Amino acid sequence: MKPINKVFSALLALVFVSGLSYYLFSTYRPELLEQVQGVASKKSGNYLDTIPLPVDSTEVGRGTSDGLSQITASSSKTAQEVIKFFKSVLVSKGWRVKSENVDFNSIVFTRDQERIEINVLSSEDGGNTAFSISFFD
Repeated sequence: MKPINKVFSALLALVFVSGLSYYLFSTYRPELLEQVQGVASKKSGNYLDTIPLPVDSTEVGRGTSDGLSQITASSSKTAQEVIKFFKSVLVSKGWRVKSENVDFNSIVFTRDQERIEINVLSSEDGGNTAFSISFFD
């Protein structure tokens, strides 16, 4: 057999195997298993990661525990600017203001059975403003 015939035969076999592999892969349908009863899937990610922080904010800490997730951060914005920012962001995401305490710079938002609480603490010396965002699901 001439070398060109060997190359052509090998190429033809390779094309055939590739085509057969593609066909088998595209028509494969795995057997569906039944849902296991009594097992709840855990939500992936953290809802607080979808809420933006004011532009100059720095995250100081975060934690989660039994249906509560919390982020603590600081910003050079005033307490009123931080509250106004979160009102704008959360209302645009479908949350509604449940209560607001202007004296303590705190605001509570609800949506369905979920709740977000924001507490803001102003620095007396004009430094950064600290705030926490708590998500209850």
